[in-house]
Amino acid sequence: MMASLELYPEFVTYFSPRAHQLPRKNERIKKTNNVLDDYVIVDDGGFHADEVNLIMRGDSFDLARSNIRDNIYFVNALILKDPKKNEWDHYKSERKLYIAEFPITYVSAGKDVLEYIKNNVPILYVERFENMNGNLVRTDPIDLRNKVKEYCTDREDSHVIKLYHKSGCTTLRPGSGLIAALAIAKLTEQLNVYGWDFYMDLSPVFLKHFQALKLFYNEKIKHNRDRFFEMSIIHWLYASRLRELNHVNINGHLNDVDTHSNLIKKINRVFYAT
Repeated sequence: MMASLELYPEFVTYFSPRAHQLPRKNERIKKTNNVLDDYVIVDDGGFHADEVNLIMRGDSFDLARSNIRDNIYFVNALILKDPKKNEWDHYKSERKLYIAEFPITYVSAGKDVLEYIKNNVPILYVERFENMNGNLVRTDPIDLRNKVKEYCTDREDSHVIKLYHKSGCTTLRPGSGLIAALAIAKLTEQLNVYGWDFYMDLSPVFLKHFQALKLFYNEKIKHNRDRFFEMSIIHWLYASRLRELNHVNINGHLNDVDTHSNLIKKINRVFYAT
């Protein structure tokens, strides 16, 4: 796949596992000047904010040591119980909900939301639909959807955003952080993202071309290895494109992906019709 991305980006999808395949030729969408056109919000759930500080779990940022105390939205805020462990080697180790003395809204696009509900905290849940031949199909388990709906119904501090990607590709694996960033960027006047590293322990600005390419096969990653290459492509693409927006600031290693402009151009060819 790495060779295909380097030489024939349009063919990368045919080397991906079927369950995590990137868009095929007939599924690629037209690229517009605004990356937010790639996603369509079906229902904003009444959510809108003047400013959002979106926190991800990257090591480049420490919320407790920062001076950020307002408008905090924490993605996948189940952190490792043992602070000496790292995400790469201990992803499935025991976790706990990050609790602070300042207000936090807890964000997820997956089953982590159930732990938020148990702790009776404000939530922002992003439900992703699949675009199957023009028909929108809900993919979340019905029991999870019902619990989230019931929880949010009478709470002014909790919302559900429903959206879908315009591509007909039903095997995209963007993850909660990216989905949240794209959804919130459409519904806020200012979005600041912190700790968006996507498992990098240094900025790609310090790497040569082929060193950066090797990040897509990060040997430290023990979980999601069957889809990590595809997820890397998705994150690099949308980090690069979100940086184009005047109301979005990215703080984290992914903020520097555009230093590898040739690689970004090739990734664009994976997703967009030419």
